[in-house]
Amino acid sequence: DLTDKLTGTLEGRWTTESKDIVATQQSPISTAVGTFTDSADFNNFVPKFTLDYQVNDNLMFYTSVAKAVKTGGFNIDVTGSGILPSERTYDPEESWTYEGGFKSTLANGRMTLNGAVYQIKWTDQIVRALGATFATLNANAGETSITGLELETRARLAEGLDLSAGYAYTDSAYDKYTFGVLAGLGLDPVLDGKPLQWVSENQFNLSLQYQRSAFGGWDWMTRGDLSYYSEQSTVQTADAYVGDTTLFNLRTGIESDTVSISLWAKNVFDEDTAVTGVFIPSQASRFDTANGLVSPAPVVGFEAFNGLVTSRDPRTWGITVRKSF
Repeated sequence: DLTDKLTGTLEGRWTTESKDIVATQQSPISTAVGTFTDSADFNNFVPKFTLDYQVNDNLMFYTSVAKAVKTGGFNIDVTGSGILPSERTYDPEESWTYEGGFKSTLANGRMTLNGAVYQIKWTDQIVRALGATFATLNANAGETSITGLELETRARLAEGLDLSAGYAYTDSAYDKYTFGVLAGLGLDPVLDGKPLQWVSENQFNLSLQYQRSAFGGWDWMTRGDLSYYSEQSTVQTADAYVGDTTLFNLRTGIESDTVSISLWAKNVFDEDTAVTGVFIPSQASRFDTANGLVSPAPVVGFEAFNGLVTSRDPRTWGITVRKSF
């Protein structure tokens, strides 16, 4: 307690981690067998500093600074492409997160409103990449930054009627990252300024629920949930995306102390955007290419990776009955 309203907190965590690897690999083309062994030790201290200023019983401001570490490791060949000695290891990644915000209670306790702004400075971010021989492996991006803000509220609008809502804005990008092997594919290897994969710039959610007594010890409840996510990049070059997504779910039903009966519908608008996407290598395709180059078999064009998306569940509905004992 620095003053009667200002509180400071200092936290810290020390970790030690040892990694050992013994990997046996055999070429899918020849009978050559190789063994890779290595070990590494990682020692890390991650601190966190927090200041809280309690203006009054209904309003508090805070700020924090925190460090995080993810240890490095080893790459082994899972695609039959081979890994160069210089690609066998990848370094730890580190981040510093700076955050400031407020927490408040309004309308005589019937409403809460919280907000935060933050920035994450990331160094040596561990990313999935292609090696010089197109093996899929972990590598380190140089520098990455994320800046964002979040707002959330909960409110009792009337007796039995509750609302919750939230909004998040995220600006994420590689600051310094050269993905060298892309040059061999005819692509720009400098990815400075490209947005991070699977991060929406804008997200929004809204829920409205109404609950009241119905009859003979039973309550009636109806709830609607709306969520929105803007497009997400699915590849580090940021030229393939999962589109904007709007989802709406509904639920209504009755419940007692031991039994509930509900009618529900999910994805009411029948949103058909993909859930997520990823670019992955095809080991079979790479084998066919390599086999054609070293044998009389036809030469098949080389495929570094192909796109794969996860489809979204269509509109569904049902009735659920639950009994507790």
